[in-house]
Amino acid sequence: MNVSKQDIVALILCGGFSSRMGTDKGLKEEGEIPWAQQLYNQLSELKLPTYLSVRSDQQAAYASRLPDISLITDEVLTGINGPLRGMISAHRVFPQQHLLVAPCDTPRLTAEAFDLWIDTFQQQNQPHTAVVCRTGKQMQPLCGIYSQTGLANLDNLYQQGRLTDQSMYAVVEHHLNSFFLDVPNEMISLYKNFNTPQD
Repeated sequence: MNVSKQDIVALILCGGFSSRMGTDKGLKEEGEIPWAQQLYNQLSELKLPTYLSVRSDQQAAYASRLPDISLITDEVLTGINGPLRGMISAHRVFPQQHLLVAPCDTPRLTAEAFDLWIDTFQQQNQPHTAVVCRTGKQMQPLCGIYSQTGLANLDNLYQQGRLTDQSMYAVVEHHLNSFFLDVPNEMISLYKNFNTPQD
């Protein structure tokens, strides 16, 4: 695939409700640095334009706490929720760009990990429309790169009322031609996601 880094926009997904954590995960701090900021710093090393995906009711808190990071606020997409809403909203802002997506609750991800995603995406030929990470046998649908073509197809399916199962697992398996990137064993620990205070 003839793709340069200039064709890719990074999106840190912060729009979850963090109900099990009890506090907004994107703003949860480690060493006084919010998790979303940690990921932003790593992506900045790759010179990727990077945005935070947030719900409208989060916008004020993020603008106050992380004023130097641009936000993409979820559109009102009737009947669609979760990460897919954030991704389609971002696609509508950048319809010609591919999206590198990462969840805010994986703060250990590094520039090296993201660089591997990009290298793998650049090596793909049609008809692959996404590169999705896999740790062991576990698909990580929120860690990967989604092509402009794949995102446009998902938006069209949504507008036609044909996205009946909106889980990212179903989207990856049924609506995209995905290449699965098997994460090297020595990097799997970087993909740990933190859902509860006990994690």
